[in-house]
Amino acid sequence: MVQRILVIEASHNYEETGSRYISRRVQERFEKKYSDAIIVCHDLAKNPPPHLSGTMLHVMTNPQLELDESQQKAIELSDKFCDELLSSDILLISMPMWNWGVPSAVKAWIDHIVRPQKTFHYTKEGIKGHINHARAVVVVSTGAVYSNGPLKGMDHTSSYMHGLLTALGFERVDIIYLEGTKIDPETSLKNAEEDVERLEL
Repeated sequence: MVQRILVIEASHNYEETGSRYISRRVQERFEKKYSDAIIVCHDLAKNPPPHLSGTMLHVMTNPQLELDESQQKAIELSDKFCDELLSSDILLISMPMWNWGVPSAVKAWIDHIVRPQKTFHYTKEGIKGHINHARAVVVVSTGAVYSNGPLKGMDHTSSYMHGLLTALGFERVDIIYLEGTKIDPETSLKNAEEDVERLEL
């Protein structure tokens, strides 16, 4: 039963043709099927999370510490992001590709939610994610085509997100591409809309 959906958006483009538009189409499909689900949204373009400070990093990498007041304050936002992620049944995250990678605000959010003993732990076999029975949908918009062809090896956005979310324990990660927006925007949008409709809920 899907009870909670976490939506993360990172594009500075608020027009009706970008990753936000495709993300909203996906969200509408989820809301129609899971009408009682609680929706939690974060717009990282408007409210980018801070990059990690030395204090934050020290606390995150030493989960056995007894925290003083300043350390607790420093880690509050990270705790909130982690709790939201761990309590969600679906993660929907949309972003543009920036310089063949994820936008810095997305990377900052990721740094807050990838926490030893909080969202994963180390084992002799590698790492074990703490997110169980959840799925993620990642919408990525790109100016060129990266899902196949000569530029595929330069896609460090969708491949990174897929590997990261799988490592954290997501059972299913779907990538929806809005690609080639600077080459053939009409075809790009049409293909992405079709992928949204084909998405298995």
